[in-house]
Amino acid sequence: MYRVALISDILKTPRYSEIVHLNYHPADNYALFPNPASDFIDINLASIQSKAVKFSIFNSIGKQVLFEKMDNAPANKRLDLGQLESGQYFISIEPEGKRKVMKKLNIMR
Repeated sequence: MYRVALISDILKTPRYSEIVHLNYHPADNYALFPNPASDFIDINLASIQSKAVKFSIFNSIGKQVLFEKMDNAPANKRLDLGQLESGQYFISIEPEGKRKVMKKLNIMR
């Protein structure tokens, strides 16, 4: 729950907004395997199967190096990492109607 207080030099007594209730739903935890990876990564998407999802991989300086969008996610998704060099990356998993999740991904060859 939260509410906003309006405080000013003119008003001696603060005024408050209505109380707002937040529905917080924790983000899903998608398993990446293997991690460290070499040529591919498998992502467990069972919790969002059949929903739209976007995948982005960013290198260590924040540049997007891979993007894929799916309208109908399978229970497990394999992403090809063959074009990426060894190093540390971050993968963003953004399912429709749910919170985006960022995970660390290491590629070793």
